[in-house]
Amino acid sequence: MEFHWYFEAKVAGVHVSTADAPPPSFMTAPLGCEMYEFQLVTVADVTCAVQALLDKQCSSDSVWMHVPKSSIGMLAPFLVKLFNQSLLHVLVLTAFKAAYITPLLKKPDLDPADVQSYRLISNLSVLSKLHERLVASQLVDYLSASMLLPDLQSAYRVHHSMETAVVKILADILKTRDGGDLTMLTLTMLTLLDLSTTFDTVDYAILLRHLESSYGFHGCVLHDLCHTSTVERTLSVVEHSSQFHQWSCAEFPKSHSFNRSCFCCIQLTLLRPLSTPFSR
Repeated sequence: MEFHWYFEAKVAGVHVSTADAPPPSFMTAPLGCEMYEFQLVTVADVTCAVQALLDKQCSSDSVWMHVPKSSIGMLAPFLVKLFNQSLLHVLVLTAFKAAYITPLLKKPDLDPADVQSYRLISNLSVLSKLHERLVASQLVDYLSASMLLPDLQSAYRVHHSMETAVVKILADILKTRDGGDLTMLTLTMLTLLDLSTTFDTVDYAILLRHLESSYGFHGCVLHDLCHTSTVERTLSVVEHSSQFHQWSCAEFPKSHSFNRSCFCCIQLTLLRPLSTPFSR
């Protein structure tokens, strides 16, 4: 249960340290950028999502991944019915909200008795991952069509990987050096921000207000995101290969598809002030 206490204390510490902070301010979504409901998924959507899954499973899955992949032609109609009922009635099954956490040491030389030495790997069941990926794909399609995602944000998006970020940075450095005055010294400065720890302690009430005001999520979409992210979430930490400790928690790691989409949205807010050139 040490992980439980550690993360509860971590989140509580963030709340205490920001208690006197001014209320958050939000951007306003562009006119016409609104999303009120999800589109129903099709057999083709589910089949494509299943085939894209990796051949691995976590403790909550009782079958190997190759089984549903090889039987997707028979299973797809039932999965379509299940997921569409969830979208229509804005309900997420409790079983879909159970995450299994496996703690792994960040580095071999760290103290294994210190909970801060661990990186937590979060896993959902196959059906939960399918549900979230189908929802997340619609969110990303809407955000991309409405041009609400930052052009230079990398990670968790197609064609926006670490490789493209490195290529962009290198190209900008070379362009600056080649385009400058050869008689003057050219200085290039690179600032890197690590947002991973910050995102693990996001206040989801603020996040949902941010998604509504700045990105135009309303109605069933916002209600579904609220239930997906904050209601009846449970985490089970797997220790010593077989020992489980379970507790309810609204915060969960950003490895889930829903959180990846939200991570892109939050980065837009952080990147916007940085997009303005510095004055000399």
